[in-house]
Amino acid sequence: MPEDLKTGFEWLTKIKEGMEAAKNDNQELIKRFEDIRAVHHTFTQFELSRVKMQEGEASPRAVELEDKLSRNLEVVHRLGVEGEVAAIRPPRTADKDALIHGRIVDEKSRGQSGMRVALTDRDGKRIDVGDSEVDASGYFSFVLDPEKIEAITKNNKEIFMTVSNKNGEVLYRRPSPFKPVAGGAIKENVVVSSRVVPVVEKKPEPVVRPTKPIVVRKRPVKKDK
Repeated sequence: MPEDLKTGFEWLTKIKEGMEAAKNDNQELIKRFEDIRAVHHTFTQFELSRVKMQEGEASPRAVELEDKLSRNLEVVHRLGVEGEVAAIRPPRTADKDALIHGRIVDEKSRGQSGMRVALTDRDGKRIDVGDSEVDASGYFSFVLDPEKIEAITKNNKEIFMTVSNKNGEVLYRRPSPFKPVAGGAIKENVVVSSRVVPVVEKKPEPVVRPTKPIVVRKRPVKKDK
């Protein structure tokens, strides 16, 4: 290998190591801020309880502390979300691989660990690439090599995605298909709740039976004698 090319590879490795270390440092820093905010929140709650007992719930100081607690909860929540995002480590991919990845979160953008993500066809049948289990950050990923891409896209086969809970109940179905491309990445963030997506089954058409004609019989009229 030429010396300049070898040097280039060494610098690239150092840059990647530096970026990885920066991610770890950022994650650790966010975690420390989150811990500090949590402790601060606890002390503020104690102070609020004391003020309410001495000055009353409607006192200006109590109202101020209530507002402070509310704002602090928002900060703690944002730090938690940022910490989850900082913890994500996307898988390594080759030049011709396709990556499908993203996060499964709740309505407050917190990761929904334990969920399972599957790639399916239009009829809901699983495609043979394995399921991806959602981690603590809500992250999932599929790495498709060229052979898998060719097998999936052969005959213009469409790819959809479903998210299921631990009981196998489907919580989300992607309404439109994916189209993986060699060397490309598709990012999909999904908000799910505990509500199970109802499966719409086609009901059989009602059987219409022919009705028999109604025959009206006339009673004989009795003649007076």
